[in-house]
Amino acid sequence: MKNKFEFTLSQEGCTDKNPVGYVNDPQDAGGETVAGISRRYHPQWEGWKFVDEIKKATVSPFDLIKALDTTEIHNAIYAFYKQYWHKYKCDEMPIGLGIAMFDTAFMTGQAVRLLQMSINFVVEDKINMITVDNVIGMQTLSAIELIRRASLVESLVNVYIYKRIVYQMELRDKRKFYRGWAERAGKLGFYLYKNKLL
Repeated sequence: MKNKFEFTLSQEGCTDKNPVGYVNDPQDAGGETVAGISRRYHPQWEGWKFVDEIKKATVSPFDLIKALDTTEIHNAIYAFYKQYWHKYKCDEMPIGLGIAMFDTAFMTGQAVRLLQMSINFVVEDKINMITVDNVIGMQTLSAIELIRRASLVESLVNVYIYKRIVYQMELRDKRKFYRGWAERAGKLGFYLYKNKLL
């Protein structure tokens, strides 16, 4: 299959013109970010030392973006992504759900809670519902496995993406980002279908 980080990297602005997706929007709660890695929420990320060194030596935003395209920063991004993938146990899920989980975790700290709510919606009257505790443990992984056996993974992912959109639309102080968030969720569903990952 294609790189499991491909979708999230593309949505975090990693393009030919901005290879590491550098953004510093003062209205974004995450503040300064590289490939979606927020300095505010992940100040210990090893890539920041390289970013800070480069910022001292560059003047214009255009020069900064070009200068950030280094092997050290790309390696630091990949290491962080791998850690995040394992933190949310994405390898223990069907691949399409894992990608959806990974991308949602980048968007909100409620990724697991939204997944558990989605599981309970899909499995109601089919298997026991699970506790919504925002912890990715055995109860959640066991429920996912039962859903997989029942061939309901596609339904679960569809509900998950829907609940993600609803949750984000309820963040009243973030109206500026509504359209982008909704578009990203839609693109996620399309990406999973197009690449036959469900």
